[in-house]
Amino acid sequence: MTELQSKILDVIAETLMIDTDDLSHDAAMGVVPEWTSFAHLSLMAAIEEAFGIELSMDEMSKATSLETLTATVHAKVG
Repeated sequence: MTELQSKILDVIAETLMIDTDDLSHDAAMGVVPEWTSFAHLSLMAAIEEAFGIELSMDEMSKATSLETLTATVHAKVG
């Protein structure tokens, strides 16, 4: 797991109020029960704040897993 993925998992865990040990590389909406569509909005805001980025609605709607979220954040922060 990369440092970026680890930081994203920390943000996911904090936002969804779950333990990071309950998350893995396959963390995604629909896989993690707490990651609901409503929670997703809070998560996207937390990601923007944590990384100092702004996500478009299209990016937010596609970033529904650790994999896609990592790719999206990586594209923004390098």
